[in-house]
Amino acid sequence: HLTRKDITSAVGRSIGRFHRASRQLPSAIADKVRGWRELHDSVLKESVVDSADEALAADPRYFGVLHGDVNSSNYFVIEEEQEKEKEEDSKLSRDEGAAATATAHCTDVYLFDWDQIQRGWYMYDVAQVVHGAMMMQWAPGGTFMGKECKVDNIHEFIDWLVEGYESEILQGDADPSTADLPPVDRPHLLRMIALRREFYIRFADREVAAPTLPEGMHNFCKFIQESHKASESRFEAFKAEFVEQHDK
Repeated sequence: HLTRKDITSAVGRSIGRFHRASRQLPSAIADKVRGWRELHDSVLKESVVDSADEALAADPRYFGVLHGDVNSSNYFVIEEEQEKEKEEDSKLSRDEGAAATATAHCTDVYLFDWDQIQRGWYMYDVAQVVHGAMMMQWAPGGTFMGKECKVDNIHEFIDWLVEGYESEILQGDADPSTADLPPVDRPHLLRMIALRREFYIRFADREVAAPTLPEGMHNFCKFIQESHKASESRFEAFKAEFVEQHDK
């Protein structure tokens, strides 16, 4: 579904709705949620964060309670059938019997699997979706865990995702609680994508080296490790393209 705007935008909307809700959590509850550096036995404890992001961590508009693992295996896609005229018959009038075909359209996405819930930058949730698409698209041999994956244009994919996300967090008068929320900061998003990539690299490297790791988990982490090593140059190229595109 990585090539479908309706699903990608719906994922963004779902994340945005959750972030709107999590911003309303009383501090007595939110403060009990583990910090992002604590996840998976503090695998990111030695990560160096950009000073701009360190500053944003003190701003509740940018930093709060996250889902922490919005990947395609952790949400349900809700679809409904819609009738759509076949392209080859679209020029026919209704009187001439233009044929219609049922097509699926995503109406919503429901998140689940909250075991990585954490306090961190809200953009980290959005970044996970982007990183997941990259990881599947750039996997060695063009397949991710035996399945062929495709993203036509990763920059367009990000635009679809951000469009859906901003439709929820920029509610204006419809939701006064979002009145002071800013649109997505693209440079900040890029840094969060890099941080999420670092998480996967550090986690896979540590787990592959573990002597008692079950075979299935070892193979998965080995695959993740090799995928990231193989895509280093592609990620650097993506960053350069991203900066050029949004530094205008």
